[in-house]
Amino acid sequence: DLGPVLDLSSSGMRVVARRVPMGEFMVRIRGLEEAEIQVKARLAWSRRVGILKKIVGIEFLEVTDAVARQLTRLGMTNRDRRTV
Repeated sequence: DLGPVLDLSSSGMRVVARRVPMGEFMVRIRGLEEAEIQVKARLAWSRRVGILKKIVGIEFLEVTDAVARQLTRLGMTNRDRRTV
């Protein structure tokens, strides 16, 4: 659980996090009505916004066309929800 998602696209996401993930890792993203999407990712950047709070940019890796469509649909469906 990285934290609340601020932005989501087919290429990555921006997350409010307490910890900064390192290296490559798997991300599971769940929306309101969508099945869970699992995608390989890595840290693109991070910025501290408080003592224990950071905003991190996560880049998705090896995204197939089908997963890219799912991520785009999930981002559009949940854009007002703010957490995925």
